[in-house]
Amino acid sequence: MVVSPASHVSSSHSPLPGLPVPGMVLLLLAFFAQPSATAEPAAERTFDTVAAMCAAAGLTAAAQRRASGYRQPEDGGGGPFRYDPDSTIAADAGSVLELQKMPGRLIRVVDPEEDASAEWFGAYGDGDSATPHDDQDALNKCLAAYGRVKLRAKVYGVRGKPSAWDPKVTYHAVDLGPYYQIIGSGREQTTIKLLEGTNPAGGGPGDNYFILLSNRAFHESAEHTVVSDLTLDCNFDRQDKHTTIHALGIRGGGALVERVNFRGYGTGCHPETGNSRECFVIHQTLVYKDRGSCRRAAVYRDLDFTGCGHNGMLDGKVGEITHICLGGADNFENKGWILPKGADPDFDPANDGENENNWWPSYGGLVENCVIHDEVYDLATQKSPLNGITYGDCVGLTVRGNRVENFEGSAVFTMSWWNRDTTIVDNQFLGVTNGVALNMASADAKPLQCPRHEAVLIAHNNIVLGSHTHAPWGTCGVSLFGGDMPAVPRMVGIHVRSANQCKETDTT
Repeated sequence: MVVSPASHVSSSHSPLPGLPVPGMVLLLLAFFAQPSATAEPAAERTFDTVAAMCAAAGLTAAAQRRASGYRQPEDGGGGPFRYDPDSTIAADAGSVLELQKMPGRLIRVVDPEEDASAEWFGAYGDGDSATPHDDQDALNKCLAAYGRVKLRAKVYGVRGKPSAWDPKVTYHAVDLGPYYQIIGSGREQTTIKLLEGTNPAGGGPGDNYFILLSNRAFHESAEHTVVSDLTLDCNFDRQDKHTTIHALGIRGGGALVERVNFRGYGTGCHPETGNSRECFVIHQTLVYKDRGSCRRAAVYRDLDFTGCGHNGMLDGKVGEITHICLGGADNFENKGWILPKGADPDFDPANDGENENNWWPSYGGLVENCVIHDEVYDLATQKSPLNGITYGDCVGLTVRGNRVENFEGSAVFTMSWWNRDTTIVDNQFLGVTNGVALNMASADAKPLQCPRHEAVLIAHNNIVLGSHTHAPWGTCGVSLFGGDMPAVPRMVGIHVRSANQCKETDTT
């Protein structure tokens, strides 16, 4: 600030008695030149990289610093930080930084409404390059710090890590937790990709499961998870094919998955045991015995499935690929009740129902505008029998407006677990082996399983059957097989209306 004696100070009157006018002017100049005792430095100090900022000395408390980038300027990993000399928060190399020459921490300044970026934690997004980096650590640290990540128009390469909480699920790459949000920049722009040669192993020869995105903890519900606007590429054909690779597994209610492409998933076969586990490309269930979590089934909307991995080179029987699966939970240690000669579980209401042999239904749920297309069951290249949409332990699910096309499998297949108040309407099932199969006959004309189907509506679906040579029991538009059932009624209130069913050569 500049004080002009000619304009701001009168030459005939001194504002301070006994002080000459020139002296008063010098006093004013000195006053305005001194910073306030509580004022922060006006200039923000900027560093090229996060590492350079962490190596700096002479920082003052509450002073703000800025990194132009994480490893180099303008790489998306920079941003503003404040210095807290007393902080001992655990550093995570992104939201909290440890200084090399000073105590305390640098804390990233983030608006609660601001997108959180994986680049803040060092993500490269070079998964399609000749020498890709593994970005799973950066993704997981961002999710742990902020519960959300907004991914750029890049390919983020990931590899597996042991799932110590359950070796039977074995490995996954990206963690899911309560209210986590993983949002891309568009389904054709952003990809999370399993890197070539990862060959994820299991906890043992029979434990050959891998999931790109899965719960971070076994007994914690990843409820209200959101995944949208990206591609999940399991890259099965560039692995050793010993491990079944799923794309997305959510154990928790209230999930929203929309505008996602699923590619490269596949069913492996372990060479030592011949074990082959079924692939569930995207699946949502509930955490068994989790009393406080949401029990609403997932919403799957506008998803696209094609290009599964090829396992024709593998010997022996290979498990199925089920593309969409959702539902509740049950006691997986006792499945005798779903077998043809088994008994229905007697629900035990004690302890709020959290008891062995009880089942935990999900409520509601929606599968809408999803497309499964251009996949065949071919023993030369793809040995996995194919299923489209499967659900279990569901009450009140709606399946509508979906398209399953040129698909050598069943569009909707439900043979296991309770099926209540389900609506399957306005779908296009074109060139499929089976349209809707609520129960199937086995090779010996017995029901494969005998769950309960109650209050199911199948209406206004266009079902066109293909000329499939690999279908073990032939093609069928709507299957409600009920022969040789136990005394307990297994199909109650099933309505099939306005279904157009035809083969390629003749209408039936």
